[in-house]
Amino acid sequence: MELEALNQAITWLQANTPTAKHIILASDSQAVLRRLEEGWYPDSWLSAATYFQYKHVSFVYVPGHAGVRVNEEADRLAALAKPNDRISSCIKNMYSS
Repeated sequence: MELEALNQAITWLQANTPTAKHIILASDSQAVLRRLEEGWYPDSWLSAATYFQYKHVSFVYVPGHAGVRVNEEADRLAALAKPNDRISSCIKNMYSS
C-alpha cells in the first residue's frame, strides 16, 4: 500500500507540477524508504525518469500514527479508498485545506 501511495503521488506530481525544481516525498514506511535509499526503484517509476531528471528529489520519513496532520489524513483517505479508486483528487484536497 505504501508503494502504491508513492506511485499515485508521482503520477499526480507529473501531471500537476511540471516546473517544480524540488520534490519531497514523505512516507511512514521505513522499509520502502530504506529500499529507495539503497537504489531500488519499481519498474513503474521508469516512466517518471524524465520528470525527475532535473529535479532535486528528497524522500523523508514521517512517523506513522504520531499526530502528523497530513500523514493522519493520508491514512484516513487510504482506509476510505476502494482498491481501484484513484487518489490524486484526494491528494489535491489534502493540500488545499
